[in-house]
Amino acid sequence: MTDRLLTRREAAEVLGFQPQTLARWSWEGREDRPPELKVGRAVRYRASDLSQWIANRCERSNLSPRARNPRT
Repeated sequence: MTDRLLTRREAAEVLGFQPQTLARWSWEGREDRPPELKVGRAVRYRASDLSQWIANRCERSNLSPRARNPRT
């Protein structure tokens, strides 16, 4: 089974950020940003990496994923 690769725009929508936020975090080299892949010149995000990133952030803030994002 393959893991779906998301564009920066799609990943930002999943995370509730603007695409520019993810681009800026990448440019700044933030270590706590979601993992990204380079596919040629394009940046992609694995759906499973985003899920894990959300879970890790919720654990650190002692929130459940549902409490963090009530739209889901």
